[in-house]
Amino acid sequence: MQKNRIRYLDIYKGLGIILVVLGHMEATPYSWKLWLNAFHMPLFFVAAGLLTGQGRLYERECGSVIRDRARSILIPYFWFSLISISWDGIKELLTPMPHLFTGIAARVWDFLSFFGISVLWFLPVFFVGATGYQLLRKRLSYPVALALLTLLAVGLCAFKGVPGQAAGMEMSVGAFLLKIACTVLRGCMGMFFCALGEGMGILTECFLERRWALALAGAGMVAVGSWLAVVNARVSGYPVSFCYLLLGNGALFLLAALCLTGGTLFLCCLIGRFTPLEYLGKHSLIIMVTHLDIRVIHIAQQAGARVLAATGHIITHYIVLAVVMVILELFWIWLLNGHLRFLMGKGKKTGIQTVKEEIQK
Repeated sequence: MQKNRIRYLDIYKGLGIILVVLGHMEATPYSWKLWLNAFHMPLFFVAAGLLTGQGRLYERECGSVIRDRARSILIPYFWFSLISISWDGIKELLTPMPHLFTGIAARVWDFLSFFGISVLWFLPVFFVGATGYQLLRKRLSYPVALALLTLLAVGLCAFKGVPGQAAGMEMSVGAFLLKIACTVLRGCMGMFFCALGEGMGILTECFLERRWALALAGAGMVAVGSWLAVVNARVSGYPVSFCYLLLGNGALFLLAALCLTGGTLFLCCLIGRFTPLEYLGKHSLIIMVTHLDIRVIHIAQQAGARVLAATGHIITHYIVLAVVMVILELFWIWLLNGHLRFLMGKGKKTGIQTVKEEIQK
């Protein structure tokens, strides 16, 4: 499985992490963010479900599944949460105002409850969703699992906004337990998209030789999904958010996410080979944990703003912003895959591992 990567899946995840970064940038138009929010987080669950089906990962021993997922997902969650909390603590100490640390305490609370700080909320939710689906598939056939999780997803639409309410609560045992429950709820919604991903993988393999069919289906699904996302935003009056289960109209959200994630996957299958996107897909987790909480976007936006102030050219501003972001992310990918591997739950690199990574490339 490590040697035989699914190229279109790496491209798919590479495009997905670009959409995540765009969704967090100030320069991204609001109308684009409405569209991105409709599917850019479900996309990663679809990728996990597709890999579970294609690689028959559900046949693995349960304990091994949980250990491997915990190492690769929860260890980065632990380290980067500590880094984010430490960063905010230092900023608090350097301010001339009295140090209350109430904001820091709230972030520690969110970290310990697995509710998540900033974008790091996604890691424990992904752990619950991807691991839970893999374990469920070990016991149930795909049709049964899909039917069960579809009913669950419809039911979860009734909990819209609950994570947002939990985020604003004062620290208490009840709020702590509610935040844990919110992580499980979001993970269960993720399990539904994992099930969709396995089904999309089956369809993709069936039509892989019929490129015209994939192209028509992909373009049509993206168009329909985009229209449904716009309608949902207009009907609900607010941008949808997977993080807070602010889904607007539940049916519209689920259908829009289904069409957009599936259509994007089909179109990615047509690309064949595209090394830059494949590279981003392989290292999407590193980009996920660094682009906000290691201030990559912030530094890039500051550099772009200074260039804009000096030149007055908006195009130059965007170019500098993009170049700085690429350079910083390449640096973090190099550092976290080399000298700081433990932050990503990886052991010290051996000679055999180095050869294997070269084979994968």
